Amino acid sequence: MLSERRAAGKDFSELVASYGLRLHAAAGDDHHVVSPLGAWLLLALCAPLTSGGDRKELERVLGCDAETARRGADELLANPHPALGLAFAAWYRGDLGAGIDAWCRTLPSCATTGPMPTPAAANSWASEHTRGLVESMPVAIADDSRLLLATAVATEVQWTEAFQLVPAAELGGAWATRVNRAMRRHHRHGDVVAHTKVAGPVGVSIEHGQGGLDVISVIAAPDVEPSRVLAAAYGIAGDYGQGPANRFISAFDLPRAGHAWSVREQVLKNFVGPKRMAFSEVTMPAWIAETLLEGLISTPGTGFAEIVSAYFDQLPPDPRGDRGDAMQVARATFDTNGFSAAALTVAHFVGATMPPPPRRTIARTVEVRFDRPFAVVAVTNTNWFRRAGRELWRGLPAFAAWVTEPMEPSEPNEKEWQGAERP
Repeated sequence: MLSERRAAGKDFSELVASYGLRLHAAAGDDHHVVSPLGAWLLLALCAPLTSGGDRKELERVLGCDAETARRGADELLANPHPALGLAFAAWYRGDLGAGIDAWCRTLPSCATTGPMPTPAAANSWASEHTRGLVESMPVAIADDSRLLLATAVATEVQWTEAFQLVPAAELGGAWATRVNRAMRRHHRHGDVVAHTKVAGPVGVSIEHGQGGLDVISVIAAPDVEPSRVLAAAYGIAGDYGQGPANRFISAFDLPRAGHAWSVREQVLKNFVGPKRMAFSEVTMPAWIAETLLEGLISTPGTGFAEIVSAYFDQLPPDPRGDRGDAMQVARATFDTNGFSAAALTVAHFVGATMPPPPRRTIARTVEVRFDRPFAVVAVTNTNWFRRAGRELWRGLPAFAAWVTEPMEPSEPNEKEWQGAERP
Protein backbone atom coordinates (compact mmCIF):
# COMPACT_ATOMS: atom_id res chain seq x y z
CA MET A 1 0.00 0.00 0.00
CA LEU A 2 1.19 3.49 -0.78
CA SER A 3 1.75 5.73 2.19
CA GLU A 4 -0.41 8.84 2.36
CA ARG A 5 2.53 11.05 1.42
CA ARG A 6 3.51 8.91 -1.56
CA ALA A 7 -0.06 8.70 -2.78
CA ALA A 8 -0.18 12.49 -2.67
CA GLY A 9 2.67 12.50 -5.20
CA LYS A 10 5.15 14.33 -2.97
CA ASP A 11 7.76 11.61 -2.38
CA PHE A 12 8.82 9.35 -5.23
CA SER A 13 12.26 8.40 -3.93
CA GLU A 14 11.12 4.99 -2.63
CA LEU A 15 9.23 4.24 -5.83
CA VAL A 16 12.21 5.03 -8.07
CA ALA A 17 14.57 3.10 -5.76
CA SER A 18 12.31 0.03 -5.88
CA TYR A 19 12.20 0.26 -9.65
CA GLY A 20 15.99 0.58 -9.76
CA LEU A 21 16.38 -2.93 -8.35
CA ARG A 22 14.50 -4.22 -11.41
CA LEU A 23 17.07 -2.60 -13.71
CA HIS A 24 19.95 -4.05 -11.72
CA ALA A 25 18.37 -7.51 -12.04
CA ALA A 26 18.26 -7.00 -15.81
CA ALA A 27 21.93 -5.92 -15.82
CA GLY A 28 23.11 -8.91 -13.75
CA ASP A 29 26.02 -9.10 -11.32
CA ASP A 30 28.71 -7.76 -13.66
CA HIS A 31 30.15 -4.24 -13.45
CA HIS A 32 27.37 -1.85 -14.53
CA VAL A 33 25.61 1.47 -14.07
CA VAL A 34 21.93 2.31 -14.62
CA SER A 35 19.60 5.28 -14.25
CA PRO A 36 16.45 4.30 -12.31
CA LEU A 37 15.16 7.84 -12.69
CA GLY A 38 15.48 7.89 -16.50
CA ALA A 39 13.61 4.61 -17.00
CA TRP A 40 10.95 5.33 -14.37
CA LEU A 41 10.23 8.75 -15.90
CA LEU A 42 9.64 7.31 -19.38
CA LEU A 43 7.25 4.67 -18.03
CA ALA A 44 5.41 7.20 -15.85
CA LEU A 45 4.90 9.62 -18.75
CA CYS A 46 3.41 6.82 -20.86
CA ALA A 47 1.39 5.14 -18.09
CA PRO A 48 -1.99 6.86 -18.78
CA LEU A 49 -2.07 5.26 -22.24
CA THR A 50 -2.23 1.75 -20.78
CA SER A 51 -5.42 -0.10 -19.85
CA GLY A 52 -6.65 -3.41 -18.47
CA GLY A 53 -4.04 -5.96 -17.47
CA ASP A 54 -1.21 -3.89 -18.93
CA ARG A 55 -2.10 -0.95 -16.70
CA LYS A 56 -2.39 -3.15 -13.61
CA GLU A 57 1.07 -4.64 -14.23
CA LEU A 58 2.64 -1.27 -15.04
CA GLU A 59 1.22 0.25 -11.86
CA ARG A 60 2.74 -2.63 -9.90
CA VAL A 61 6.11 -1.92 -11.53
CA LEU A 62 5.86 1.85 -10.97
CA GLY A 63 4.68 1.43 -7.38
CA CYS A 64 1.68 3.74 -7.72
CA ASP A 65 -1.35 4.34 -9.93
CA ALA A 66 -0.81 5.61 -13.47
CA GLU A 67 -2.21 9.09 -12.89
CA THR A 68 -0.08 9.65 -9.78
CA ALA A 69 3.01 8.52 -11.68
CA ARG A 70 2.23 10.84 -14.58
CA ARG A 71 1.69 13.85 -12.29
CA GLY A 72 5.01 13.14 -10.57
CA ALA A 73 6.86 12.83 -13.88
CA ASP A 74 5.36 16.09 -15.14
CA GLU A 75 6.39 17.90 -11.98
CA LEU A 76 9.95 16.50 -12.04
CA LEU A 77 10.42 17.60 -15.66
CA ALA A 78 8.94 21.04 -15.02
CA ASN A 79 11.10 21.62 -11.93
CA PRO A 80 14.46 19.93 -12.60
CA HIS A 81 17.01 19.54 -9.84
CA PRO A 82 19.99 21.95 -10.15
CA ALA A 83 22.48 19.06 -10.13
CA LEU A 84 20.73 17.18 -12.93
CA GLY A 85 20.02 17.72 -16.60
CA LEU A 86 16.63 16.21 -17.37
CA ALA A 87 14.84 16.01 -20.74
CA PHE A 88 12.14 14.10 -22.60
CA ALA A 89 11.44 13.84 -26.33
CA ALA A 90 8.60 12.33 -28.36
CA TRP A 91 9.18 12.24 -32.12
CA TYR A 92 6.80 10.72 -34.67
CA ARG A 93 6.22 10.05 -38.34
CA GLY A 94 2.84 9.63 -40.05
CA ASP A 95 -0.55 9.12 -38.43
CA LEU A 96 -0.34 8.58 -34.68
CA GLY A 97 -4.04 8.00 -34.08
CA ALA A 98 -6.28 10.14 -31.91
CA GLY A 99 -5.15 8.62 -28.58
CA ILE A 100 -1.41 9.19 -28.99
CA ASP A 101 -1.97 12.56 -30.61
CA ALA A 102 -4.01 13.66 -27.58
CA TRP A 103 -1.31 12.26 -25.25
CA CYS A 104 1.39 14.29 -27.03
CA ARG A 105 -0.60 17.46 -26.44
CA THR A 106 -0.62 16.78 -22.66
CA LEU A 107 3.18 16.55 -22.39
CA PRO A 108 4.94 19.24 -20.33
CA SER A 109 5.93 22.35 -22.25
CA CYS A 110 9.61 21.56 -21.62
CA ALA A 111 9.31 18.29 -23.60
CA THR A 112 10.64 18.13 -27.15
CA THR A 113 7.93 16.98 -29.56
CA GLY A 114 7.63 16.99 -33.34
CA PRO A 115 8.30 15.10 -36.55
CA MET A 116 10.89 12.33 -36.58
CA PRO A 117 14.35 13.95 -36.70
CA THR A 118 17.23 12.93 -38.88
CA PRO A 119 19.75 10.63 -37.20
CA ALA A 120 22.17 13.53 -36.94
CA ALA A 121 19.58 15.77 -35.25
CA ALA A 122 18.60 13.01 -32.81
CA ASN A 123 22.24 12.40 -31.96
CA SER A 124 22.72 16.12 -31.41
CA TRP A 125 19.77 16.11 -28.96
CA ALA A 126 21.25 13.12 -27.13
CA SER A 127 24.69 14.70 -26.83
CA GLU A 128 23.33 18.06 -25.72
CA HIS A 129 21.09 16.63 -23.00
CA THR A 130 23.70 14.19 -21.68
CA ARG A 131 26.42 16.86 -21.64
CA GLY A 132 28.38 15.00 -24.27
CA LEU A 133 28.65 11.78 -22.27
CA VAL A 134 26.34 9.88 -24.64
CA GLU A 135 27.03 11.12 -28.16
CA SER A 136 24.37 9.22 -30.10
CA MET A 137 21.01 7.52 -29.87
CA PRO A 138 21.22 3.78 -29.15
CA VAL A 139 18.70 3.08 -31.94
CA ALA A 140 18.85 3.52 -35.70
CA ILE A 141 16.34 6.03 -37.04
CA ALA A 142 15.13 5.02 -40.49
CA ASP A 143 12.20 5.52 -42.85
CA ASP A 144 10.16 2.91 -40.98
CA SER A 145 10.55 4.66 -37.58
CA ARG A 146 7.05 5.64 -36.47
CA LEU A 147 7.54 6.84 -32.88
CA LEU A 148 10.62 7.48 -30.74
CA LEU A 149 10.45 8.30 -27.04
CA ALA A 150 13.54 9.23 -25.04
CA THR A 151 14.49 10.48 -21.59
CA ALA A 152 17.91 11.94 -20.82
CA VAL A 153 19.41 12.31 -17.34
CA ALA A 154 22.86 13.79 -16.77
CA THR A 155 25.02 15.17 -13.99
CA GLU A 156 28.56 16.45 -13.54
CA VAL A 157 29.49 17.53 -10.02
CA GLN A 158 32.73 18.34 -8.26
CA TRP A 159 33.30 17.02 -4.75
CA THR A 160 33.30 19.72 -2.10
CA GLU A 161 36.86 18.46 -1.44
CA ALA A 162 38.97 16.27 -3.70
CA PHE A 163 40.18 12.88 -2.49
CA GLN A 164 43.73 12.36 -1.31
CA LEU A 165 45.65 9.78 -3.34
CA VAL A 166 47.47 6.90 -1.61
CA PRO A 167 49.36 3.81 -2.83
CA ALA A 168 47.01 1.01 -3.84
CA ALA A 169 48.67 -1.24 -1.26
CA GLU A 170 46.82 0.76 1.39
CA LEU A 171 43.52 -0.30 -0.18
CA GLY A 172 44.44 -3.96 0.20
CA GLY A 173 42.59 -6.92 -1.20
CA ALA A 174 42.79 -8.21 -4.76
CA TRP A 175 42.21 -4.75 -6.22
CA ALA A 176 45.49 -3.47 -4.77
CA THR A 177 47.31 -5.31 -7.55
CA ARG A 178 45.09 -3.94 -10.34
CA VAL A 179 45.77 -0.22 -9.85
CA ASN A 180 48.71 1.83 -8.63
CA ARG A 181 46.81 4.28 -6.44
CA ALA A 182 43.54 4.49 -4.52
CA MET A 183 41.61 7.44 -3.10
CA ARG A 184 41.29 8.36 0.58
CA ARG A 185 39.02 10.63 2.55
CA HIS A 186 39.25 11.58 6.26
CA HIS A 187 36.14 12.58 8.23
CA ARG A 188 35.69 14.19 11.62
CA HIS A 189 32.98 11.70 12.51
CA GLY A 190 32.77 7.94 12.87
CA ASP A 191 29.62 7.32 10.83
CA VAL A 192 30.94 4.91 8.21
CA VAL A 193 29.45 1.60 9.33
CA ALA A 194 25.69 1.10 9.26
CA HIS A 195 23.23 -1.64 10.16
CA THR A 196 20.88 -2.86 7.43
CA LYS A 197 18.21 -5.55 7.53
CA VAL A 198 18.92 -6.88 4.05
CA ALA A 199 22.73 -7.01 4.13
CA GLY A 200 23.75 -6.83 7.79
CA PRO A 201 26.49 -4.37 8.82
CA VAL A 202 27.95 -2.48 5.86
CA GLY A 203 30.74 0.00 5.27
CA VAL A 204 29.48 3.33 3.93
CA SER A 205 31.08 6.27 2.16
CA ILE A 206 29.05 9.42 1.45
CA GLU A 207 30.53 11.91 -0.99
CA HIS A 208 28.98 15.36 -1.36
CA GLY A 209 28.83 16.87 -4.83
CA GLN A 210 28.45 20.61 -5.28
CA GLY A 211 24.93 21.50 -6.36
CA GLY A 212 23.05 18.92 -4.32
CA LEU A 213 24.05 15.37 -5.33
CA ASP A 214 25.30 12.83 -2.80
CA VAL A 215 27.03 9.66 -3.99
CA ILE A 216 26.72 6.84 -1.47
CA SER A 217 28.90 3.72 -1.68
CA VAL A 218 28.08 0.60 0.35
CA ILE A 219 30.19 -2.54 0.87
CA ALA A 220 28.88 -5.68 2.59
CA ALA A 221 30.43 -8.96 3.66
CA PRO A 222 31.82 -11.04 0.76
CA ASP A 223 29.08 -13.68 1.01
CA VAL A 224 26.18 -11.20 0.68
CA GLU A 225 24.48 -11.33 -2.72
CA PRO A 226 24.86 -8.24 -4.93
CA SER A 227 21.07 -7.70 -5.04
CA ARG A 228 20.99 -7.39 -1.26
CA VAL A 229 23.94 -4.99 -1.19
CA LEU A 230 22.22 -2.81 -3.80
CA ALA A 231 18.98 -2.88 -1.79
CA ALA A 232 20.91 -1.80 1.30
CA ALA A 233 22.54 1.04 -0.66
CA TYR A 234 19.17 2.31 -1.88
CA GLY A 235 17.82 2.13 1.66
CA ILE A 236 20.70 4.13 3.12
CA ALA A 237 20.51 6.64 0.25
CA GLY A 238 16.78 7.10 0.80
CA ASP A 239 17.22 7.59 4.54
CA TYR A 240 20.05 10.04 3.97
CA GLY A 241 18.08 12.03 1.42
CA GLN A 242 15.20 12.41 3.87
CA GLY A 243 17.39 13.68 6.70
CA PRO A 244 19.69 12.32 9.43
CA ALA A 245 19.53 8.52 9.58
CA ASN A 246 19.79 6.34 12.68
CA ARG A 247 21.38 3.39 10.88
CA PHE A 248 24.99 4.26 11.71
CA ILE A 249 26.80 2.34 14.44
CA SER A 250 28.91 4.34 16.89
CA ALA A 251 32.64 3.84 16.62
CA PHE A 252 32.57 2.87 20.31
CA ASP A 253 30.00 0.11 19.69
CA LEU A 254 31.85 -1.49 16.76
CA PRO A 255 34.02 -4.58 17.07
CA ARG A 256 37.65 -3.72 16.44
CA ALA A 257 37.62 -5.59 13.11
CA GLY A 258 34.87 -6.26 10.58
CA HIS A 259 34.50 -7.54 7.06
CA ALA A 260 35.53 -4.16 5.56
CA TRP A 261 36.69 -2.07 8.51
CA SER A 262 39.11 -1.92 11.41
CA VAL A 263 39.11 0.37 14.45
CA ARG A 264 42.24 1.86 15.90
CA GLU A 265 42.28 3.61 19.26
CA GLN A 266 44.63 6.05 20.92
CA VAL A 267 44.66 7.89 24.23
CA LEU A 268 45.15 11.65 24.05
CA LYS A 269 46.70 12.84 27.33
CA ASN A 270 46.03 16.30 28.74
CA PHE A 271 43.47 16.87 26.03
CA VAL A 272 40.98 19.67 26.65
CA GLY A 273 37.76 18.46 25.05
CA PRO A 274 35.18 15.68 25.17
CA LYS A 275 35.91 12.35 26.80
CA ARG A 276 35.37 10.46 23.56
CA MET A 277 35.93 11.45 19.96
CA ALA A 278 35.32 9.57 16.72
CA PHE A 279 36.93 9.94 13.31
CA SER A 280 36.84 7.89 10.14
CA GLU A 281 38.96 7.14 7.10
CA VAL A 282 37.63 5.76 3.83
CA THR A 283 39.85 4.25 1.12
CA MET A 284 38.32 3.29 -2.21
CA PRO A 285 39.10 2.99 -5.91
CA ALA A 286 38.09 5.26 -8.74
CA TRP A 287 35.83 3.60 -11.30
CA ILE A 288 34.15 4.09 -14.64
CA ALA A 289 31.22 2.12 -16.07
CA GLU A 290 29.26 1.97 -19.31
CA THR A 291 26.17 -0.21 -19.69
CA LEU A 292 23.76 -0.91 -22.55
CA LEU A 293 20.55 -2.65 -21.50
CA GLU A 294 18.91 -3.91 -24.67
CA GLY A 295 15.64 -5.71 -25.26
CA LEU A 296 13.89 -4.29 -22.20
CA ILE A 297 10.47 -5.15 -23.62
CA SER A 298 11.38 -8.83 -23.29
CA THR A 299 12.75 -8.37 -19.75
CA PRO A 300 9.98 -9.25 -17.27
CA GLY A 301 9.19 -6.74 -14.57
CA THR A 302 10.66 -3.64 -16.21
CA GLY A 303 7.31 -2.25 -17.49
CA PHE A 304 8.43 -1.69 -21.07
CA ALA A 305 6.42 -4.58 -22.56
CA GLU A 306 3.27 -2.94 -21.17
CA ILE A 307 3.89 0.50 -22.67
CA VAL A 308 4.87 -1.00 -26.05
CA SER A 309 1.61 -2.95 -26.03
CA ALA A 310 -0.33 0.21 -25.12
CA TYR A 311 1.20 2.18 -27.98
CA PHE A 312 0.46 -0.50 -30.54
CA ASP A 313 -3.14 -0.56 -29.30
CA GLN A 314 -3.29 3.17 -30.11
CA LEU A 315 -1.21 3.43 -33.31
CA PRO A 316 -3.01 2.79 -36.59
CA PRO A 317 -1.71 -0.59 -37.84
CA ASP A 318 1.13 -0.52 -40.34
CA PRO A 319 0.67 -2.81 -43.38
CA ARG A 320 4.24 -4.03 -42.92
CA GLY A 321 3.49 -5.07 -39.34
CA ASP A 322 4.74 -3.37 -36.19
CA ARG A 323 7.57 -3.96 -33.79
CA GLY A 324 9.07 -2.07 -30.91
CA ASP A 325 11.97 -2.16 -28.52
CA ALA A 326 13.28 -0.35 -25.47
CA MET A 327 16.78 0.10 -24.10
CA GLN A 328 18.94 2.22 -21.82
CA VAL A 329 22.55 3.29 -22.27
CA ALA A 330 24.31 4.75 -19.22
CA ARG A 331 27.82 5.94 -18.41
CA ALA A 332 29.37 7.10 -15.13
CA THR A 333 32.77 8.09 -13.72
CA PHE A 334 33.64 8.27 -9.99
CA ASP A 335 37.03 9.88 -9.57
CA THR A 336 39.34 12.03 -7.47
CA ASN A 337 37.61 15.33 -8.17
CA GLY A 338 33.98 14.45 -8.75
CA PHE A 339 31.24 12.35 -10.30
CA SER A 340 29.73 12.48 -13.78
CA ALA A 341 26.99 10.32 -15.26
CA ALA A 342 24.44 10.29 -18.05
CA ALA A 343 21.79 7.96 -19.38
CA LEU A 344 19.44 7.73 -22.34
CA THR A 345 16.32 5.57 -22.01
CA VAL A 346 14.58 4.96 -25.32
CA ALA A 347 11.40 3.29 -26.63
CA HIS A 348 11.36 2.90 -30.43
CA PHE A 349 8.37 1.86 -32.52
CA VAL A 350 8.82 0.89 -36.16
CA GLY A 351 6.59 -0.47 -38.85
CA ALA A 352 7.89 -3.83 -39.89
CA THR A 353 5.96 -8.38 -35.67
CA MET A 354 7.90 -9.03 -32.62
CA PRO A 355 6.66 -11.26 -29.79
CA PRO A 356 5.46 -9.32 -26.67
CA PRO A 357 8.02 -8.94 -24.77
CA PRO A 358 42.95 17.71 30.38
CA ARG A 359 41.87 14.48 30.93
CA ARG A 360 42.21 11.27 29.06
CA THR A 361 40.30 11.25 25.80
CA ILE A 362 39.87 8.09 23.80
CA ALA A 363 39.87 8.72 20.04
CA ARG A 364 38.74 6.00 17.68
CA THR A 365 39.16 6.03 13.93
CA VAL A 366 37.10 3.63 11.83
CA GLU A 367 38.89 2.63 8.65
CA VAL A 368 36.73 1.31 5.81
CA ARG A 369 38.27 -0.16 2.67
CA PHE A 370 36.25 -0.72 -0.49
CA ASP A 371 38.57 -3.46 -1.72
CA ARG A 372 36.03 -5.71 -3.46
CA PRO A 373 32.70 -5.27 -5.32
CA PHE A 374 30.36 -2.68 -3.83
CA ALA A 375 27.17 -0.75 -4.57
CA VAL A 376 26.83 2.95 -5.38
CA VAL A 377 23.73 5.18 -5.43
CA ALA A 378 23.75 8.86 -6.49
CA VAL A 379 20.85 10.57 -4.74
CA THR A 380 19.61 14.16 -4.90
CA ASN A 381 19.36 16.38 -1.86
CA THR A 382 17.51 19.70 -1.56
CA ASN A 383 20.16 21.81 0.16
CA TRP A 384 20.67 23.84 -3.04
CA PHE A 385 17.08 23.70 -4.24
CA ARG A 386 14.88 26.70 -3.49
CA ARG A 387 12.09 26.61 -6.07
CA ALA A 388 8.89 24.71 -6.82
CA GLY A 389 9.13 20.93 -6.64
CA ARG A 390 11.67 20.94 -3.78
CA GLU A 391 10.00 18.17 -1.79
CA LEU A 392 9.72 15.91 -4.83
CA TRP A 393 13.51 15.84 -5.29
CA ARG A 394 14.44 14.87 -1.73
CA GLY A 395 16.36 11.60 -1.79
CA LEU A 396 15.65 10.66 -5.42
CA PRO A 397 18.12 8.08 -6.84
CA ALA A 398 19.31 9.35 -10.22
CA PHE A 399 22.05 6.80 -10.90
CA ALA A 400 23.23 3.57 -9.30
CA ALA A 401 26.05 1.14 -9.94
CA TRP A 402 27.49 -2.25 -9.00
CA VAL A 403 31.26 -1.77 -9.05
CA THR A 404 33.54 -4.72 -9.79
CA GLU A 405 36.24 -2.97 -11.85
CA PRO A 406 38.52 -0.38 -10.20
CA MET A 407 40.41 2.17 -12.28
CA GLU A 408 43.40 4.44 -11.84
CA PRO A 409 42.36 7.77 -10.24
CA SER A 410 43.20 11.13 -11.76
CA GLU A 411 45.28 13.83 -10.06
CA PRO A 412 43.53 16.16 -7.61
CA ASN A 413 42.37 19.37 -9.24
CA GLU A 414 43.67 22.01 -6.88
CA LYS A 415 41.49 24.70 -8.49
CA GLU A 416 38.37 22.95 -7.27
CA TRP A 417 39.36 22.92 -3.61
CA GLN A 418 38.18 26.51 -3.14
CA GLY A 419 40.53 27.15 -0.28
CA ALA A 420 39.46 24.12 1.71
CA GLU A 421 42.08 22.48 3.93
CA ARG A 422 43.67 19.44 2.32
CA PRO A 423 42.44 16.32 4.18
